[in-house]
Parts: sequence; C-alpha cells; structure tokens
Amino acid sequence: MVAFNEVQAQLVSLNPRFKFVGVNEVRKIARVLEPNEKILECMKGWHKGRSTLLCVTDKKIARIDIRSSNQVLPHINFIDITDIHLMQNGVTRSVHIHTVRGIVQFMMWRKRHAESLHSVISRHFQYLHQLNTYNNRIASRRRSNNLPTVRAWRSLARHVGSISISE
Repeated sequence: MVAFNEVQAQLVSLNPRFKFVGVNEVRKIARVLEPNEKILECMKGWHKGRSTLLCVTDKKIARIDIRSSNQVLPHINFIDITDIHLMQNGVTRSVHIHTVRGIVQFMMWRKRHAESLHSVISRHFQYLHQLNTYNNRIASRRRSNNLPTVRAWRSLARHVGSISISE
C-alpha cells in the first residue's frame, strides 16, 4: 500500500489537468500499488460491461472496478502478456491484451485515450522484453566464457595427474 498523496502526485505528474479520478478511486489505486511502484498511465473505461479503472505501472496492469466494493480484479503481470492490439469498432475503441490465460478487453470512447493506453503498454512491454533478452545474452556469455577456463583446468589436471603417475 502506498500513501494517498504519493498516488495523487504521480497522477498529476502524468497530466496536470488530471480531474477524472475521484478520491475513492485514488484510495483504491493506493491499496493496489506497492512501494516504489511508478504509475505509467491511468484510464477509465469498461471491462466486461463494468466501469473500470485501468492503471498501468512499471510492474503490472491493475484493473480496479469503480462501482463495487470488490474493487480489485486480478492483476496482469507483464510477464504473462503475449501480445497487445488496438481495435476500433464504429463508436468504441478497445485495447486487447493477450495473456497466457486469455484475452482482456478494455473499451474506451475516445480514440486518443485508447491510442495512448495502447502505446504505453506496448512500449513498456517491448522494453521489458528487450531487457530480458539482454540479460539472457549476458548470462549466456558469462557461462560460455567460463567454459574454456574450466576445460583448460581439467586438461591441465589430467596432464599433471598423468605425469605424476607415470614417473
């Protein structure tokens, strides 16, 4: 849980005219966030026909049901995301987040809000994917760099061991 003022400051830093989120929504966001978690985007829309607040952080995507006391829906970790699409149907726009468990659809009225949400999620997803790929390369290089030295020591041990036995 994070302090109310910290959440409010993060939301205002996203957009100085950030007025569409009320006090109750900010409290719900504060309960969902972990310490040192940064909010990247926060949007209101619909998920499964219910008014929902989608809060994208640097660690997860939190879905918060605005109207009910059961405010928190299961989070979507960026590790579980496989693909992200922006769909435009007649009047509404929707962001489809494909996960290993299924598809999460988040609908909005305004095109620019949907595009902004889609771009933030896809950019952060790509960043985490590239970071993971980079870390895997570094780890594989470290393993491959250790192999020649281990082989060299083994061959030296065999050579020294065979010399000492044969003499």
